[in-house]
Amino acid sequence: MEKVEGMVRQFKSSQFNEYLGNLDDSWVISNNLSGGMIEVEQNIYEALFNNEISRISEKELIEGLAYGNFIVDNSFNEVDGLKATRNEWVESALAVGLQIIPTLSCNFDCPYCYENQREKKVFMSQQVMDDILNYLSITIKPTTKCLNVSWYGGEPLLAVKQIEYLSDAFLKLSREKNIDYRATIITNGFLLNKSNVDKLVKFNVKIIQVTIDGPKRIHDKRRMLSGGKETWQTIVDNIKYALSLNLNVTVRVNIDKSNIDNISELFEELEMENVLSRVSLSFGIVLSFGNVCKSVEETILTLEDAEKKISQEKIQEMLGKTRGHSRRFTPDFLGCTATAKNSIIVGPSGELYKCSKTIGSVDEICGDIAKPFKQNPNYQKWGGITNLNDESCKKCSVLPICCGGGCAFEYVIKGKDIISCDSKRFKKGYSESLKRLYLKNREFKNIKN
Repeated sequence: MEKVEGMVRQFKSSQFNEYLGNLDDSWVISNNLSGGMIEVEQNIYEALFNNEISRISEKELIEGLAYGNFIVDNSFNEVDGLKATRNEWVESALAVGLQIIPTLSCNFDCPYCYENQREKKVFMSQQVMDDILNYLSITIKPTTKCLNVSWYGGEPLLAVKQIEYLSDAFLKLSREKNIDYRATIITNGFLLNKSNVDKLVKFNVKIIQVTIDGPKRIHDKRRMLSGGKETWQTIVDNIKYALSLNLNVTVRVNIDKSNIDNISELFEELEMENVLSRVSLSFGIVLSFGNVCKSVEETILTLEDAEKKISQEKIQEMLGKTRGHSRRFTPDFLGCTATAKNSIIVGPSGELYKCSKTIGSVDEICGDIAKPFKQNPNYQKWGGITNLNDESCKKCSVLPICCGGGCAFEYVIKGKDIISCDSKRFKKGYSESLKRLYLKNREFKNIKN
């Protein structure tokens, strides 16, 4: 309790707290909204865990806990507060997002990629690029704080001229509007040579995602050039140069039955190349998206089988050596590109998509960047998708970092129940990640459950 102008201020524990455990007499709590982490004595930990805030009498401690969102006013509805914040972000266009596909052409011949798209030598025209800039001039408001751009493909580095033209314009626009400009690129990495990396630095690209699908002997059979040439060593050497310029590199591994048993071998090779500890790493499960992809049914893994393989001790041990293995998620106020009101995907001909999993599917085009498109049925069907009204989600501690969870593609295209997350499994893995992060930052030797 705290007195405020003659009144006693009543508190309750935040539902967004994660109770991580103890080290001797020190107990660790994280909050998923503020991102704060605290170490407290056992009696304070128990008071927060049991929502018995009246047991805490120190005024400074109460103020600190409130500042970090570990406690909130007793009458405050945290879910309603999250909704209000998200509505503010959406309506005021605090963040505007573009995923730009300057070409669907690709120099690779991967078996699980978009069907026949790499044969289409279509590159974004000057007119489409100018239409994008006109769209931004209308969409960016005085309240906008940042412009987020992601370059995608096909292979976007086949269209460096388009990236350069638009990047120069985005940087100029961000200076004129006094907004932050953040850019990422998703590339197969083969063209990530010194010349192109130097250009990406100039274009303010800070994050690069590169796909490596296994150790050299596996990757070179899955991700070869269109003519069959091997790519693994070139990609790794390119990553090394990007890392030398302090760029944030994420290695994505697309997994299926053909490579899942060779992941630890990939880690060993990356470690030998002095790359493993300097990159983040993520897994993607190869899926079939109907008429957009080739048939890969025979090699597809179930989510359960994939997670069982990834959770093996040797793989987890090697994951622990990567740069991004222990991390803390930030609150998600916008949702993914598919559900975010002020985000859109622009194809090379100006065609628009809302979900990256629908790229290349003519039936899922939701308009054209040169014309008003927000009344298009394919655009509208992605709007308003949220589980913030679902009773199970409203009680979940990780709600701020998933903001309703469930994949919009599964809900809109496949017609599945949007409540598709396994909160217990996610929270267990996330709690372990938070513990590792805290141990790393404080050099603790052990946090006990």
